[in-house]
Amino acid sequence: MAPIKGKALILYIQALERSLGALLTQHNEDGKENALYYLSRTLVGAEENYTSIKKVCLTLVFAVQKLQHYILSHRVILISKANPLRYLMSKLMLSGRLAKWSLLLFKFEIKFMPQKVIKGQALVDFLAVHPTPIRGKSAGAGLVFITPSRGLIPYSFSVLALFSNNAVEYKALIIGLEIALERHIDCLQAYGDS
Repeated sequence: MAPIKGKALILYIQALERSLGALLTQHNEDGKENALYYLSRTLVGAEENYTSIKKVCLTLVFAVQKLQHYILSHRVILISKANPLRYLMSKLMLSGRLAKWSLLLFKFEIKFMPQKVIKGQALVDFLAVHPTPIRGKSAGAGLVFITPSRGLIPYSFSVLALFSNNAVEYKALIIGLEIALERHIDCLQAYGDS
């Protein structure tokens, strides 16, 4: 869904050994949490050798860069096991990549909140475990089914041809409809941001 002006956004991040994932959500007028955007990717090259906390920082920076248009005009509550903001802001002598990341994050209103067991965190964990490759000529997409009892059933897949963002979203919709047919789902509402 599209974000509601004036309401805080919730950003979940997860960094694993070889991949990372992020989920941006917001509470609607009824107080229910809705997914706005999700992304994941594999780590490449030297990124695989980063310390755990640097991988968490990289995840935050990746999410902020990709979701800038959403988070520039909203307060953001960051949910993670580790606090990358404290790490980046508490280093006495930041240099190189850490200094660049710190400067990038400075312009956003982001507040850290420690992770609890939350449905949104389960989804971002799934995204991190099933990353989208960033090499080659493939792209990733995904969809999430929300059950009547508010359970989440995420799916992700790779698109092997080059498509526009809108075309990939339509492909995700078609795949979602096919999955719904296979599972004999007879009532469905589809949401996207295109």
